[in-house]
Amino acid sequence: MSEPDDTSDGIDWSAQIRELQSKHDETMAAISALNKRAVVYVPRERHIAPFCGDIEKDGRSVDDFIEEVERVLRARHQSDQDQYDFVISLLRGTALEEVRLRGTDDDQVTDLFEYLQEAFRDRRSAPQLLHSFFSRKQLEGENLRDFSHALAQALSLVTKCSPDAVAEERKVLRDQFVEGVRDASLRRELRKFVRDHPRSTMIDVREEAQLWSLEEPPAGLRTSRSRCSATVAQCSALRVPETKCVTLEDVLEVVAEQGKAISELTQAVKNLAVQSSNTRAETYRPKAPLKFTDDGQPICFRCQIAGHVAKDCPQKRSVRAARPMPTETPGNGDPRLL
Repeated sequence: MSEPDDTSDGIDWSAQIRELQSKHDETMAAISALNKRAVVYVPRERHIAPFCGDIEKDGRSVDDFIEEVERVLRARHQSDQDQYDFVISLLRGTALEEVRLRGTDDDQVTDLFEYLQEAFRDRRSAPQLLHSFFSRKQLEGENLRDFSHALAQALSLVTKCSPDAVAEERKVLRDQFVEGVRDASLRRELRKFVRDHPRSTMIDVREEAQLWSLEEPPAGLRTSRSRCSATVAQCSALRVPETKCVTLEDVLEVVAEQGKAISELTQAVKNLAVQSSNTRAETYRPKAPLKFTDDGQPICFRCQIAGHVAKDCPQKRSVRAARPMPTETPGNGDPRLL
């Protein structure tokens, strides 16, 4: 039996099959290349808040700002000029003016950092910073979270100035937070919590304080509520002493009556004040100014003679001497015996 002829009819089928196979392999290779995804790692752009040189507004020191900027610059891989422009774009107000005052045309990023450190670095010594930390108390209207952040910032300044100034930083920070809380009742509760949990941190104590604040209102709010309750009770006692339930309408009626009475009293006081001022205006007689001669001698108002005043006038004495003496009553002579 003879083998099939691949060249029958003058067509080379084997060559065509090989050509189609090579095209198929090329196509599959191209598809495989398309399926391979290229992964590119792009560094995440980190937002940096501007720096103006005021620690109260910035919320961080100049060293913290410089450290944050250096981390971003290491990740961005920019040229020196781009880094310089980037740092300049983050400066505001006093910080920008200080850099412009000190800077030159050949400045680098390191020069900018030196200018900022020389101008805005804290000049206080370690004992002064420690005193500032231990004297920091919770301000009026300041919440517990902001107070804890301020304490942590103050302690950070101490450790940067003198790393060995404070031993057991976490414990010191926790205890100062407890002692700096404004509410005396909350301060007692936190001391008890620290005694029961000696290994607790400031975060644990702050969370306990926030939970306690939710359960128990502050002392000022408790006093205000008690005063309001007492006022409502007094109003209800004045208006409706026999009823057991006081409604809002009753309280409003009492308040309206009290307001009316206060208005009447205010008007009466005003009328009395007007009458008193009118009376004083009528009874007041201004004294005539003293008269003097050219050589400075006073002129008497009574006799118009120079050399004495009215209280020393000789005519006054003469009139007093000319008055007749009272006659004695005839009879016993002593009127008390009549």
